[in-house]
Amino acid sequence: MKDTWKEIVSDLSCFLTNNSKESEYQREIESCLKQLGWKKSNNTMIPQYNLHFGSVNSLRIDIVLCKNEIPILPIEIKRPNVGCKTKDKQITSYMRQLKSNIGLYIGENIQIYYDVSNNYNENAISVFKVEFSEEDKNGLVFCDLLKYEYFNKERLEQFCKECYEKRIATKNLEQRLTDFFSPVNQQENIKTLIKNKFIEEGFKEEDIENELKDIEINISLKEESKQTEQPSKNRSKSRDKHLFKGKYYFMCRFALEVIRDIVRKNPKITFSELEKFIPEELQNRTNGVVERLEDVKARKFGSKDTGKRYFMEDDEIIHLFDGTQVVVYTQWVSYGNFKTFKNAIERYYSIDEKD
Repeated sequence: MKDTWKEIVSDLSCFLTNNSKESEYQREIESCLKQLGWKKSNNTMIPQYNLHFGSVNSLRIDIVLCKNEIPILPIEIKRPNVGCKTKDKQITSYMRQLKSNIGLYIGENIQIYYDVSNNYNENAISVFKVEFSEEDKNGLVFCDLLKYEYFNKERLEQFCKECYEKRIATKNLEQRLTDFFSPVNQQENIKTLIKNKFIEEGFKEEDIENELKDIEINISLKEESKQTEQPSKNRSKSRDKHLFKGKYYFMCRFALEVIRDIVRKNPKITFSELEKFIPEELQNRTNGVVERLEDVKARKFGSKDTGKRYFMEDDEIIHLFDGTQVVVYTQWVSYGNFKTFKNAIERYYSIDEKD
């Protein structure tokens, strides 16, 4: 299997820098699939697969892999040197029309997509990624899963399910740790751990608590490294900083921190559910308070400054459990709009701020 992956990397990695045609890239991918046992001659690999649905509609899928004459795995191919903003949507469409909860994307890397049950309002999720490098051990796993000789759809589905569950568990742990170490919680949580530790060692609880009164604990999360200060009395309200969980933020970052905290406290929240926290008049379709990252990136082509209107840094993007990436609006038009947002949020939070 190691030799097979090495050969695939050798054949496809040259396309990462060359400005080749997509048709040339696909032909080379077909050749690599042949190395894994899939063949056009026996219809286990069908390029340019025409899928008809409804009376007049059809889709053309780059490649479909079949087992026992049943189409089981759609493959979406894109030139690796051309970014594709809509690949999630495209592969999801192919998967659902083919009634397969697994799909494959091959472009600048290889990604296996998994469509979670009852997830029809969102795109399928990339749960496994392979880079075109001999050192990437995921390549050996990929070859093992896709080898025609012992390919099993149920096995691949179980693999994707486990990858998805691991992803969710990791994300939930990240959010739980962030909440645990948040400024409002960290003192009590750490001191409780310390107290329990010394109680187990035989010290008296009362003595431990008396000693801990003289200890102050400060832990900073990387994503919260931006320092905040008390607002100046000389500023207008639109430039004031607003208090949330013991720290002060300008209006736009206040919204980011609130929405980030909502997701932490609701680890399985969907995008549509998150939107319900936002007043309807602020969540318009052009510049909503929260937006899917893929939608904002798509709009950048029509407006040069669209990307500047949202928090777009890696540590500012909010990740939902289903893989959806969410960004928060930075351009509050007026203090009135912000006040509308804050009043709505106060239904869920006790915001200790005096205007």
